[in-house]
Amino acid sequence: MSLVTELLEALSTFPNREADSRRIKRWHTWKPMYYRPDLYSHGKKIGWFVEAVAPVLVKTFGSQFDVKRAVALALVHDDPEIITGDYQAGDKAKMSAKQLAAIDAEERAAIVVLAERYPKTFAGFNYQELQDDVQDLRTTEARVTKFLDIFDGYGEGVHELYAGNRRFTEHIVNEFGTIPLFDTLNLSKRTKMMQKFPDLALLRDSHTIFELAAPPDWRAVLPTRSPHTLESLPEPTGYAQYDEWKKIIIGTGDSEEIKNLYTQQEFS
Repeated sequence: MSLVTELLEALSTFPNREADSRRIKRWHTWKPMYYRPDLYSHGKKIGWFVEAVAPVLVKTFGSQFDVKRAVALALVHDDPEIITGDYQAGDKAKMSAKQLAAIDAEERAAIVVLAERYPKTFAGFNYQELQDDVQDLRTTEARVTKFLDIFDGYGEGVHELYAGNRRFTEHIVNEFGTIPLFDTLNLSKRTKMMQKFPDLALLRDSHTIFELAAPPDWRAVLPTRSPHTLESLPEPTGYAQYDEWKKIIIGTGDSEEIKNLYTQQEFS
């Protein structure tokens, strides 16, 4: 049994958590999104990425890196959004320091509510301490999990592009201004994390997931693509990071998430 499966079973005792996290859809600014994920799906994927790169993490950081704790962080890292809703990374990139501080305060207040609602411990870890670590990135486990969180967001967006969804190459203009293109913003966020945290910098190029290469020219890719099917899903695209993202999800054996990758929910 994988750690993700084991810990999801433990989380199933948290009242209404699964239903609540499935209700929160990601990327709400982008419409259409053919394969729109929810928080529950997103957490599972990050957990699988932690397991996939665990040998690299242990080799780099030694036995002090707690893989189980990193998977636990992955699964619950977005729980505050059950209360606050999903704040978009692109919007946050255009917000003022005051606006960002207000979101941080809202998330911390949500953590207090959830810590009272749910069991005190999860997988042997204090639930509120896990959430506080997500907010402050105090440990290497939390920093790795955050990096993989950003990486999964990248994979989700690229999955749309390889399905021919042009919306993901277009700027969005809203009350915050012109939102950065998701791929540019995502690479910038991953790069800044490695620059800020020396432990993350040690992981650079140690695995495909920890590379910081520029994305393909989507203008050349889009005309050749169409929505995914069960048959086309495992076909390599030649873009190593996206192919790795797909391979890990397909290789988990979770039929729900595999089906989510080719079952189109929204249409142009």
